[in-house]
Parts: sequence; structure tokens; C-alpha cells
Amino acid sequence: MTTHDRGHEFLHCLLPTLEGMAGRSFRNSVIDPKLFDAFFYITIALYLRVFGYVEDTLGWVLSVSTLAVMIVTWHRWKRAPQSSPVTAVFFTLASTVGFILIGNLLGMAMLWLALTQLIFSVNSRWAWGYLFLLSASTFVLHAVVGGNVIRGVWEATAMALLMACGLNFALLLKGAVQLDEERANAYAKLQHQLEQSQDLAINEERARIASTLHDGLGHKLTAVCMSLDYVAKTMSTRPERALEETRIARDLTSEAIDDMRKVVRAMNPIAIDNNPLTTIRTLADSFSTTSLKVSFESDVEALSEEQALLALRFAQEALTNVVRHSDATEIHMSLRSGSPIEFRIRDNGHVVGDISPGFGLRSLRDRAAELGASLAFDTSSGFTLSLTLPQVEVVA
Repeated sequence: MTTHDRGHEFLHCLLPTLEGMAGRSFRNSVIDPKLFDAFFYITIALYLRVFGYVEDTLGWVLSVSTLAVMIVTWHRWKRAPQSSPVTAVFFTLASTVGFILIGNLLGMAMLWLALTQLIFSVNSRWAWGYLFLLSASTFVLHAVVGGNVIRGVWEATAMALLMACGLNFALLLKGAVQLDEERANAYAKLQHQLEQSQDLAINEERARIASTLHDGLGHKLTAVCMSLDYVAKTMSTRPERALEETRIARDLTSEAIDDMRKVVRAMNPIAIDNNPLTTIRTLADSFSTTSLKVSFESDVEALSEEQALLALRFAQEALTNVVRHSDATEIHMSLRSGSPIEFRIRDNGHVVGDISPGFGLRSLRDRAAELGASLAFDTSSGFTLSLTLPQVEVVA
């Protein structure tokens, strides 16, 4: 568990779900391309029945040309369904000719595919217009040319209903694809936000480390160098004073090493034990040094998994802030049962100026609010940070 901002953890949890739902293209988002191709080639197989009735050269040329146009335009359209209006129109024309050549309802599958292409590549108005045109043509063919108005009405109605079924299927498919694209866009945006959040957290952590090293370790090492320079100048003339300065340099070196260990402990992750209270105690021990005493006491028997994780992050954030920004020498952590449960961390450092929650504490406050908990601090005596957790029934 790192000590920088954890606000992007929500994105880490959400991204895999969106990634599983988000499609990358028409070919893999809604329907398996092999199944879609299978439907198309079943349609072509039905169309091949035409060749059993062809008796002249013109009929063969028309049948073969229609077949070739349908196959070529189908595969061209399938590569980019939403940017191929011309291809969709040619496929629709070829499908219409094929339906006429078949001369029965077996060719309806071609018209459904044509409607699908019009919906995806042009717009629904073209698809509705195509439905109306075929229905009207059917009526004209039977009522006017055939002289049977009643049959014309029935045939036109049947054509309209069958075409409406295909149109509704195409609209449902288009809606599913659009939903899939929205999920893909949401995934891409969240992925971009995650990358930005990670960059921000890394840059902030680098700035914190640099500030800690400069203000603590850097100043002490500079003082050590000055002491050693003074020793070199006064060793022959004032050996007693030089020896005293050597002791000062040694003490400063020990403090610098202690500071370095604090920074390293604050940066290192903590292994999470099966018992979260044991993990918090281990965390407290890891921050204890010769210049910083950390104690922890608790009468809480168990916490929920979410509360335990929040309490652990709360403890690490509080301890890290003390190491980086406070001159405290003692930190007392207490976790008390009750309704609500209270986790209080108090140090004996000095607070200078106004206190405002940093990036890490803001993230913890937001996470606490999600669990019905609250975060507060007090500066009347040292610095006290409190986390209140609602009492819940848990399995110990």
C-alpha cells in the first residue's frame, strides 16, 4: 500500500468491468462475425436456386452479376459498416434484384440484410422508404398489372409486415452497437483519466520525497559538512572544541540516518495480515524510531473488511504526515469500540498556521463518506486526527 493519493483506485476497480463490456468494432461487439457471415451465406445458398430456372444467356449474366455484387459489397461493407453508404446502396439494389429473381419469400433474407445495411450506413428514413417502396411495388404488381386488387392488398400487407420485422431487427442491432460504442468510449475516457491520475500521484509523491529529503536529510548533512570543516580548521589550535564539534557531527549523522529510515518506512508498503488490527500494530511498530515513539491500543474485536482497510489507510496516511510535516516525538493511536467506533491518532508536535486536508486526506474523507464514516482533526493540543466508523455486525 503506497502513501500517495488513492483517488484513482475507483478507476482501477471500474476499468476491468467496462473493458469486458466495451466493444472494439462492429465485428466483435454485438454478434460473432462468423454467425453473421453464416446468415449471409445461407441467404446466398437460397439465391443459388435461381440458377435452376435460368434458361438464357441474359438470365445467367444477370444472376451471376447480382451474386458477385452482393458478395463484394457485403465484405466491403462489413469492414466499415458505419462509413459505407454507397456500398450499402449497391448491396440493397443487388438484393432487390436477387429477390425478384428468386420470386418467393425465400429471398426475404436478402431484403433484411439490405435493411440492416441501410440502417447502419445511411439512416432509418432510407430503410423506411425502402420498405414503403417494396410494399407499394408489390401492390402495383398484383393489383394493377395482375388485375387483382384484393390479392395486391394482401401481398403488399404481407410484404410490409415481413419487412417491418427485418427493420425492427436492424434497429435493435444498431441500438446494441451504439450502446457498445458508448461503453467503449467510456472505457477510453476512464483509461485516460486513470493515466492522468497516476501521473499526478507519481509527481506529487516525487515532490513530497524531494521536499522531505531537502528539508530534513539535506539540512542535517549540510550541518555535518560544516561541523567537519570547523574540526579541520580547529583541530591543531582548539582540540577540545574540535572534539565537541565531532560529537555534534556524529549526533547529526545519527539523526540524518533516522530521518532517512523514516522516509523509507513511509514509502514502503505494509503487508496486510489476516487480522487488520495486527496489521495496524505492525504499521505502528514500523514507524517507531529512536526519535519517534508510536503506540497503539485497541479494544475493538473485529471490523468489516471495508472498515479495516479504511482504518489501515487512515493510520498510514496519518503516520506518514507526521513523519513528513511534524516535529512530533510521540504518536498515540487508539481504536475504541462503541457506537460509533472511534479511531484517534494524536501527536505532540507543533502546528503552525492554518491546517487544510491534503490530497491523501481528501481521498480518505471521500472513501469514509461512502462507508458512512467521517474524518475530523483538532489542533488544540498537538495534532489529533479522528475517524468515526458506524457500528456494524461483522464476522470476527
